[in-house]
Amino acid sequence: MLETGSSLVAALDLMTAQSSSPALTETLAAVSASVKDGASLAGALGAHSHAFPPTYVTLIKAAEQG
Repeated sequence: MLETGSSLVAALDLMTAQSSSPALTETLAAVSASVKDGASLAGALGAHSHAFPPTYVTLIKAAEQG
């Protein structure tokens, strides 16, 4: 989605709307809200370690730092 020019928040909101899991929907909505408030994606995901393992969060953080 991001390769098509969609924003990160738009992509998160779309995933939230399409999720069939109530727990994932809640988590993605919280991640999207954090990103809207200025958090990095890694920071937003890291706040939900029950859903996103530390290795995944570290990979996102490394990508953000380029």
